[in-house]
Amino acid sequence: MAKRILVSGATGLIGSALVKKFAAEGHAVVAAVRNVEKARKMFAGVANVEIAEWDVTKPGGPRSCMAADAQERVPPVDWF
Repeated sequence: MAKRILVSGATGLIGSALVKKFAAEGHAVVAAVRNVEKARKMFAGVANVEIAEWDVTKPGGPRSCMAADAQERVPPVDWF
């Protein structure tokens, strides 16, 4: 069963590997990153990946990287 998975630090060594692995398995991946441009280049051509700007040092938690109208209707996100 495909899941929606949020990966923080998605442009790092481990995070980028997880994004690619989960996306290849057919999961919808939210790549939470500080540098959106870097992530766009890194995941260009990788299906099932949504890039979201999120700095873990700032308040708001993981839902802060989702559009305000989506926060109410988005199913729970798995953490890895």
